[in-house]
Amino acid sequence: MDIKLLSRGVNMDHTFLPYRHSKGPLSGDEWARMEGSLRSGEFAAVARCGFSHVRLCLGRDCLQSRVPPHAFHDRGYSLMLKAVSQIRAEGLAVIIDLHELPAPEFAKDPALAGPFVEFWRETAMRCRDLPPDVFYGLLNEPLTADAVLWRGIVNEALGAIRESDPERGVVVAGDGWGSLDSLVALGELGLPNIVYDFHFYYPFAFTHQGAGWGSPSLKPIRDIDWPMDRAAFLNSREEFKKTGMDEWPFREYESMPDRDGLKRKMGPVLDWGRKAGVPLYCGEFGVRREGAPVEKRARWTADIRSILEEAGVPWALWAYHSGFDLFDRADVPDRVLLEALGL
Repeated sequence: MDIKLLSRGVNMDHTFLPYRHSKGPLSGDEWARMEGSLRSGEFAAVARCGFSHVRLCLGRDCLQSRVPPHAFHDRGYSLMLKAVSQIRAEGLAVIIDLHELPAPEFAKDPALAGPFVEFWRETAMRCRDLPPDVFYGLLNEPLTADAVLWRGIVNEALGAIRESDPERGVVVAGDGWGSLDSLVALGELGLPNIVYDFHFYYPFAFTHQGAGWGSPSLKPIRDIDWPMDRAAFLNSREEFKKTGMDEWPFREYESMPDRDGLKRKMGPVLDWGRKAGVPLYCGEFGVRREGAPVEKRARWTADIRSILEEAGVPWALWAYHSGFDLFDRADVPDRVLLEALGL
């Protein structure tokens, strides 16, 4: 496994319907929308910018039904393999990332584990002849909240993969939304060719200011700077107090107001990776496009990127589109953000 293939990447989640809430079969319109949105020109644009890989975010429904008997869909696998071929044709590595949202709640419904393991058994059989620049992403942001349970499911899924694809690199995250702490709690699996993934969106008051999801406290937050301007921060906090909402985003922001604060936050997982001798990967980091002007987004992005690269940790920016857009709809990248990424 060559971890250098994953040195600098971008997430692409806008083709394979990862945010579909219905568990019913895909409609004809949904299949047509996926097939129509797969464009090789996007991958060419990624390659021209100097990225090394794409984290290809796949909804579960186009590959396997989420209701019994959990049938597999040849049409979806064909489309996925077409995407992989197009990505590799541009000289890019690819992570086939199972990006099922909401993630299966294995603790609430243990019966979900079996189909999940079978998904990876089937996927490995279909993909085993792909070159080693294709990795598997086991599950995006698991939310089991039980490290022992999740570790057992991970081992089962890895066992299913290894039956037919024994050398493939597999990206594995912790069970608490891919957080730093949950990755450390998962621990070193004692298996070869495993990449240990964490996501980094700190402080949320900056990265998700104005977001209409996740927490009501984020939506009214505006004009948060990076790094912190102390006077402006205090003014924003005073205005926020009038809402009567929980001030947790401001407390978090105050604990990491600059690059040094970010480095302190990331420190424990970096230290764990070094001590365990395992390859780490930051599979997501980014700032909402509408949350802050691009210059502020770029300063935060440059800080995260530099911390990761100093530690020798490969990364993937969130995202090509998805409201954190690096590229516009004509596949033109934002040059300010590209410079922040060292590209």
